[in-house]
Amino acid sequence: MATKIPELAIKPLTNPGHIRVLELAPGGQNDPLIGRLEHVEVSVAGYEALSYEWGRPEKTHDFHLQDGLKIPITESLHNALKDLRYNHQFRKIWADGICINQDDLEERSLQVSMMGAIYRKALRVITYIGPESDDSAMAVDFSRILCQLIESGADDSYVMPGDPRLLPASDQRCWRALKSLLLRRWVR
Repeated sequence: MATKIPELAIKPLTNPGHIRVLELAPGGQNDPLIGRLEHVEVSVAGYEALSYEWGRPEKTHDFHLQDGLKIPITESLHNALKDLRYNHQFRKIWADGICINQDDLEERSLQVSMMGAIYRKALRVITYIGPESDDSAMAVDFSRILCQLIESGADDSYVMPGDPRLLPASDQRCWRALKSLLLRRWVR
């Protein structure tokens, strides 16, 4: 059963061109997630937009608003915010699981229709595909190497034995790591 967000937890958006942005308070990995929501004009940059896998729908974690109220969030969003928050300063993030009142169907519909603009107007879009597992850090590093190789215009006709750009054998751990990364649910 879905947990309803208390009516007082999220102030209604009064302007159709506004969105909520999360000001994520600093903290360490073991600190609770704390922050505040502010209303901003979508055309005013100053936030990062988060794209993440929703994962299981159960809201098993709480996000603590600075006024003492809590918003239930999924484990996936919990992990993303824990990994993305800064240690010593606030971070402004738009994340649909917190910034859209999921219990208000009218608001949710309007905000979903604005998501293209929300992502375009963000300072940057962060793709969070989950916590480190299955050598995912190695896969990201290896994908950077592959991108650099492609961008350099090199193909296998230019790669000679002994060339530092020589690709590892297909049975190497980096290829398995990349395959695992590309098979994550967000990528699919």
